[in-house]
This record gives sequence, C-alpha cells and structure tokens, in this order.
Amino acid sequence: MKKGDCENAIPHLQRAVEAQEPVTHIYINLHACYYKAGRHHESVAVALSGTQRFPGDESMRKYLALARHGLGWQYMREQKIGLAREQFAQALELQPDHADIMAAFGITLLRSSDSSDVHQSMDLLYQARKKSPDTDYIQNNLMAAYYKSLQLHVKHKEYDEADTLIDLIYNDRSEHPEIYLRGAKSELAVSDMLDELTAGPFMIAARALEDKHSLTELATCMQSVMEKWPNLYRLRHWYGVAVTKAGDARRGHALRKQAYGDYRRIVQPKEHPLLLEVPLRGWIYPCTKPDSDLFSHSGLFQNATDYTHATETSLQNLSYEKPVYAPIDGVLVEVDNTHPTDARVIIQIQSGIKVELIHLKAGSIKLRKGEHVKTGQFLGLLGWKENAHLHMHVWGLHGVTIPYRYKRFQTKNGQAKNNQSPKRLELFYYNK
Repeated sequence: MKKGDCENAIPHLQRAVEAQEPVTHIYINLHACYYKAGRHHESVAVALSGTQRFPGDESMRKYLALARHGLGWQYMREQKIGLAREQFAQALELQPDHADIMAAFGITLLRSSDSSDVHQSMDLLYQARKKSPDTDYIQNNLMAAYYKSLQLHVKHKEYDEADTLIDLIYNDRSEHPEIYLRGAKSELAVSDMLDELTAGPFMIAARALEDKHSLTELATCMQSVMEKWPNLYRLRHWYGVAVTKAGDARRGHALRKQAYGDYRRIVQPKEHPLLLEVPLRGWIYPCTKPDSDLFSHSGLFQNATDYTHATETSLQNLSYEKPVYAPIDGVLVEVDNTHPTDARVIIQIQSGIKVELIHLKAGSIKLRKGEHVKTGQFLGLLGWKENAHLHMHVWGLHGVTIPYRYKRFQTKNGQAKNNQSPKRLELFYYNK
C-alpha cells in the first residue's frame, strides 16, 4: 500500500478482512483500492462490512458514504438514474454536510420530472455551492436547477414562486459576483447568461398559451419582474408577445420595440451583416413589411424576413414543395423534421452565429443534427401548404436577430446586386 500498488495489496487485505482482524484501516485501505480500481460494488460491500464491524467508528461511516458516492456515479454513467439516486441518498444520510455528495444527489433529482424533486435539487445544489463555492460543476448544475425550477413554476402558473425565484437568482449574483464571473468573460456575459435563463421559460409559455386570461396572468408576472429588473431585454420582448396575444397589439409592439432598444443600450453591439447565399432559386418575393408589427418580425426578431416563390409577372405564392438550400457553410445544431408547419434547421458557423430556416416540409429534411453543410447544399422542401413561405433570420450572440446580406442577386429590372439586401416587398431573382 505504501508503494500505491493496490493490485498486489488487494489479496492481502481481503485475507485480513476474512480473518476479521480488529483494525479499521484494513477495511479503509481495501475500500480505497477497490474505489481506485473502479470496483465500486466491492468498495461499498467492504465499507459496509467495516461499518457493521465497527459501528461507532465515524471514519468508517465517512468511507461508506464515499463508496456509495462512487457507486452512484457509476450508475449515472450507466444511465441507471434510480439506482444512482438511492446510493447518493444513502451517502447523504451518512455525510449530510459533504458538498460533493449533496451536489451528486441534487444532480440526480434534477433528472426528475417531478416538481418537488427539482426544487429540492435546487436547494441541495445551493447548499453545496455555499460549502464549496470554488467548484465549477456545482455552480453549473445550480444554474441548470435554477432554470428547470423556474420553467416548472411558469409551466404550472405558479407566478408568485417564479417571481421570488428570479429575485433569488439576481440577489445571488449580487452577493457572489466572483462566482458568476469565474465562468464568464465579462459582466456583460454574466448578464447575458442570466437574461437568457430568466426569459426561456416565459418564452415557451408566451408561444404556447392562446387563452387571453392565461396570457394576461403571464404578462402580469413578467411586468412585476421587469419593474425590479428592467434590463432583461429578452424577457421584455416576450412580455410584449404575451401582451399582443392577450389583445393589446399596440402596447405589445411598443414593448418589443423597447426591448430592442434596451439590447442596443446594454450590449452596444458592433454588428457586421452576415454575408449569405440566397437560400431559394428563381423569382423570390420578400413579403415581410418594413417595420412589421408581427411579433415574429419585430423587437428582437426585427431582422427576420419571410420569402415566397413567385413569377416575374405575378406575386402568386408558388412556394409549396420548392427546394431550400444552405445559405452558408456550418454545422446543423438543430433539426426538426416532424413539425407540421414549423419544421426547421439551424446552421451554426464558427463564430457562434446561427442561421435559422423555418417552415420546411415535415419529412423532407434528410440531414441530421451534427452534420456539416456546405453553401448551396439541399436542406429540404418548403412546407405548410396553406401558408407556404420561408422564414429566415440570423441569430447574433446575444439572443437577437442581426442583419444579413446576400452575395449576389438580380432586381426585377435586371440590375445585378452584390453584398446587399433585397428591399422588402420588391421582387428579385437568384439562380446559382
């Protein structure tokens, strides 16, 4: 053992245990050797045997807890979450103040779909972070627990609890700025991450809800949050969406416009339009009105554009089942090939900027998430027969659509254009 040679030490230690020698370090060393070798079932067995042999020995309880902790992580790697949860729970009973054990149990609870488990996960990870503030994996999982807990509160319309949780998150950031900055490049990066975390659950709800009473309740919660934390521009945008869907289109549009202004003020972006190839072929009509008040084309989405297929002499929509091509080289980070109207792909380029193309025909996308695509590569066909069109926007690095231009295209009167954006509501032509 002094040489660290567990392989040769194990047989000797096993014989000593079998002989029931009354020395705790034999059990501890055998447990340690099993643990080091990844033999976690045997590690638990010998630590349990030692605890039973020396019931009053605190060190044996400690090593049994560590053995169960190791076995729990083995089960996690094997995706046996229920068994992992049992091991971590028993380890926590033995060592209730051990940060890594608290965190491990919290991480397994975070995998649950049960609200009480998720909220308990958040509490455990918060306590673990207090005990071990410099441990990155604990902080990262605490952020995941914050998000999932908030998501469940919003989903179940527990808006007072959601409001309280957001206060907890931002107060935590104020009290522990060094922890939040450790994993980020700047204060802006921290603010951006928390804005995205906070807005996500409300975005899902604002998109999904249709009942005006429910939308009004959602908007009331967001208003309360915005009054305390006014720089959450993503949340303000979705607050505007909820207000519009609840029946007040003018106020909703104003809120989304304010959200974009907040973004410009807070981030002070230096946006360089992304240069793309036109994703369609033939005569194309950018049918989005300038300064559109549609919530899918205003506020943080104001640089999104809808396109339809037309002819040189008619704007009749001929888009259904027309091919869509990749406008840029990149990696597919999202592919939805099943939604009846909103099948989509998202292409990410090296800088982290993403191009999203929506309303493809379900089943027409033959590519998979993670595949690399080349400019001009076939992506799929346009779908949504009743309202066929291509919706495209470019996501910047702060949750906002940014401008883009096309390498080349031709106006209706035959004029060649390079590195420009077609005017909205004006027909143009492209063919590679």
